[in-house]
Order: sequence, then C-alpha cells, then structure tokens
Amino acid sequence: MSEQAGLPALRRILVALDSDESARAALDAAAELAATLEAELVGLFVEDTDLLEAADLPVTWSIPRHLGPRGAIDSAAMSRALKVSAGAAGEAVAATARRCSVKWYFEIRRGLMVEQVLAEAQGFDLLALGLGGEAMRRAAHEMTGGLMAAPAPGAVLLARGAGCISGPLVVLYDNSERILALGRRMAASQRRRFIVVAVGQDGAEAGERAARAAAWMAEAGVRGSVRRLVLGSPESLCAALQREYPGVLLLDRQGPVAAKISLDDLVREAACSVLVLK
Repeated sequence: MSEQAGLPALRRILVALDSDESARAALDAAAELAATLEAELVGLFVEDTDLLEAADLPVTWSIPRHLGPRGAIDSAAMSRALKVSAGAAGEAVAATARRCSVKWYFEIRRGLMVEQVLAEAQGFDLLALGLGGEAMRRAAHEMTGGLMAAPAPGAVLLARGAGCISGPLVVLYDNSERILALGRRMAASQRRRFIVVAVGQDGAEAGERAARAAAWMAEAGVRGSVRRLVLGSPESLCAALQREYPGVLLLDRQGPVAAKISLDDLVREAACSVLVLK
C-alpha cells in the first residue's frame, strides 16, 4: 500500500486567528498538519467591525492590556489595538511556520468576524478554528452546520486547547478508508498513539468494522489499537471516546454512521479537538 493511498487532498489550510489562547492551539495544530501533508498554511486575522462600532458606544470600557489603563475607548483606539493584535498574529504565524518548515502567508481582512472567516474558507481545503472565543464558536457552529454544503471547505479542524497537539489520535471508523489513511499519516508524522474506534448501529456491525480496520492496519503496517463501539447518544458516544483520552478525534462526514451524528452536539460534548472531513 503506497503512502499516499486514500489520503484526502488537503493542500491549502486556513487558520483563523484572534487573541484567544485556543487560536494559538489551532495555529500549532494547523501548522503540524500542513507539515504532515506538505500543505500551504495561511493565517487570517479579521479586524472585526462589530468591535469598532461597539467602541464608540458611551458604555464601552477598555480592559485588554494592550489598550492601557481601564477607561473609555473609541473606534480609533480600538483600531490601533486591532492592528497591534494583527501584528502579533502575523509574527506567531511566521514563527510557527518556520518551526514546522511549511510555506505560509498571512492575510488581514476587515468586516464581520464570522462572515469574513466563512467567506475566506471557501477557497481552502481545510479551515482551522480555535473554540475559545465567542466569534470562533459561532463560526464553528455555522461551519459544522453547513459542512455538507458545496461552498464549505473539505475539512474543518476545531481546536480545543493544548491537547490538540499532544494526546492520542483517535479515528471514528465506519468504513471510510480515507479517514484511516489520514489518521495513519498524522500519527506517524506527529508520533502519536493511533487508536481506531470502529462504530456501528449494533454489536455485530461494530465487530465487523473492527475486523476490517484491523485488517487494513495490518496490510498498511500500522501500529495501533482497535476498539468497538455501538452508536448511542452524543453524550454516550463522547463518554466512550473520552476514555481513550484523545488529543484529536477524526471522523469522515461521508461515513454512513458519522453522517447521522450531530456535529454541533459532538463538538459541544467532546473534551478534545475534532477534525471532520466533508
């Protein structure tokens, strides 16, 4: 079996950045994935016009460190603060891309955060979002809700904290060989534990898929573990998955079982990062 067999074509990766810590986790994860797949990394910072408009309201006060002492602010002060944040984001992209030896670009847009991120994402194969900030959570909600729509990118990575680039890589498997191929490549390149959770509507189906996954791994020379799981509620699914202490959970939206899972519920319930193929 060739190294490229079954791998999804993820050649351009967009990571949306803001000042939240989870955005840095998304950047680190996106850069590692770009290195793994020899993809191009593009950082995006949006100067949010909602913040600029809110800054002119008489009840608006500054708290962030880069705005100086607490006090009333206006759109000019907010614009300066956003430029400082954009500069810091650009430096972070450059440093992370150099560390991972990937080709990179950095772009700044002005507009409504969610609209700009989703509009830019249409030209990319994968969108990486941190789940800390409110705007990014709204973007994640809209992206997961419309993941099967044609304009959406081929994959979405929803990063949750530093575990995104450290814990085991867990694949939710329901007959998708491309998700196994991606998991195999990521686990080997990033030196992660590789765990396949074969999921089915009942015990017989889960067992059949577990056997198929084990055979695939043996043929590919992949070292890892295979588990069986009968699909239940999002809460029970997440509880079962969390027993593996995953750093990232991979699933293929085209799989017959994964297609029935609410991504909103999964993202809300899961304590790990989630990478979804369209």
